[in-house]
Amino acid sequence: MSRTRKTSPLDRQTVEEILVDGDKVTGVKTHQNETIPTKTLILAPGTFLNGLVHIGLTHFPSGRMGDPPSIGLSESLKRLGFRMGRLKTGTTPRLDGKTI
Repeated sequence: MSRTRKTSPLDRQTVEEILVDGDKVTGVKTHQNETIPTKTLILAPGTFLNGLVHIGLTHFPSGRMGDPPSIGLSESLKRLGFRMGRLKTGTTPRLDGKTI
């Protein structure tokens, strides 16, 4: 059962899904199955979108030091048409200042 709640202008949650209506963001669904409505969304997903840890020939889903990978958000972004890729650990994010 999903529930909707009002939030403060700045709220920090683990987002599992981005909700859209046409080409407009309408909210997000969190890991606690809460729906948070919004008109503006800033994502700060870190480096573990669909995160995998490689140790020798073994690999498994994970984040840094036991943190969980962001699988739900990765799948939601793919469904919305975003292209997903991989960066090596230690690769810094690159932002085009003209697009922010």
